[in-house]
Amino acid sequence: NIVRVVTMCLGVFQALNAVGRLSLSWPDSFKTMANTIQMLVLSFDFFHPECSVEAPYERKWFWYLLVPYMMMIPLSFSVFVIRVVSH
Repeated sequence: NIVRVVTMCLGVFQALNAVGRLSLSWPDSFKTMANTIQMLVLSFDFFHPECSVEAPYERKWFWYLLVPYMMMIPLSFSVFVIRVVSH
């Protein structure tokens, strides 16, 4: 399934993007690959809502962990609707 392949590739790209940001002496070939991947990966580093809201660290951490799972609800619902409509 193409969706699974794309999802897996995005996951690998996200991981490589995170590793590439470590300040280590990478070979030039890895730097080139990391820069290319960085253009393909969705990055929300410019958006830090936790800095604009005064809240205890534990609450910020809770929401930081919870938001990706909350995003799965509308995505899962849309996949469900697509499957129901297509049958």
